[in-house]
Amino acid sequence: MTRKYLAIVLITYYITYSILTGIFGSRGLLINNQLRQSIPEQQTLLSDMQEKNLRLQKDRNRLEADYQRILEEAYKYGYIREDEFRIIFEDYTNNYLELTESQNQKMKNSANSPESRVSLVRQLSRNEILKLSIVPSIILTLLMFLTERKIKHFRKKNSTRTEDNHPVGFRE
Repeated sequence: MTRKYLAIVLITYYITYSILTGIFGSRGLLINNQLRQSIPEQQTLLSDMQEKNLRLQKDRNRLEADYQRILEEAYKYGYIREDEFRIIFEDYTNNYLELTESQNQKMKNSANSPESRVSLVRQLSRNEILKLSIVPSIILTLLMFLTERKIKHFRKKNSTRTEDNHPVGFRE
């Protein structure tokens, strides 16, 4: 009797583990659907990155040939030659407005990027799936045990003797 229920627990545990892994696992249905939906976004992002890469390669090739252009780019990034010195004049009111506008633009750009979106589908780890699988298997086994017990009790109740002390169906 106990072996039977142990086998039932193990079988239902394996089945529920397989089902939960197929739905919530690292290669599960939900994760695959989410990845399938993100393919077009990733392709557009890839094409944008390839275009940017081509522009940067062209700029690099132009810079290798033109020394004056190299100096202009260096000045743009704050570099100076050894015989020069830098004097910085700051206008705090305009600088603050430019800073906040650029920060707002960066925040808008980062909010629209695919990397910033929070995934609604959470991948469950193997340990979480193992823990979740045990609950339905135990519940299913208990239900099977209780129904079998109820059936035996019902059969036993119906097979008892009548008031005449005769078995059911054997009256004289």
